[in-house]
Amino acid sequence: MSVFQQMWITPEDQEYLLELQPGETSHIIQVWDVEAGEPLYFILNVVSRADFDMDEVKSDFRENLILERRHEAFHNRVLEWVDEANFTINERGYNTV
Repeated sequence: MSVFQQMWITPEDQEYLLELQPGETSHIIQVWDVEAGEPLYFILNVVSRADFDMDEVKSDFRENLILERRHEAFHNRVLEWVDEANFTINERGYNTV
């Protein structure tokens, strides 16, 4: 329930989502992305936990999270290096590429 409140889902949509049964799909739900300052939309599909091997789901989630953080760390390091690098770019030459 706290996840729904953090996502700014209306109380009516919260009740609707909590009453969904496995195999059912919700209508389009609109939430507000505070950081981006724009609305986000999602559709919730309810599945039964019995249909999945939760250990496999957890390991896949962990692996995806690790890869995402590695990419983020690499990207941040590259941007930091570019900001601190002692060179200039020939804008005319760069724009012709």
